[in-house]
Amino acid sequence: MGKDEKERLTLYSLPVTRLDAQEEIVKKFIENSPKPSLLLMDRDFTIEVIKLLDKMSIKFIIPAVMNERVKIVVDDYIHVGHILHSWLHSVQLMDHSKS
Repeated sequence: MGKDEKERLTLYSLPVTRLDAQEEIVKKFIENSPKPSLLLMDRDFTIEVIKLLDKMSIKFIIPAVMNERVKIVVDDYIHVGHILHSWLHSVQLMDHSKS
């Protein structure tokens, strides 16, 4: 390709409806794509997706505002022996950017 031409790469695609569970969509994506070294995700993913990624040993970052609900989720993971380093780091970065 020439330097002015853009390359496109489609890893995986599937039809999705509002009735599809997020964790099933993410699972299908990961199973049908090369394993990512770090998965960057939008903020509207559920705790089930976080548990799936943790179970599959996929590092990820999901931006979140550090509120009471997020603190509870983080505390729950810490108490069961899991610490979401990437996720916590992204939350800390967001908190510092507000000051």
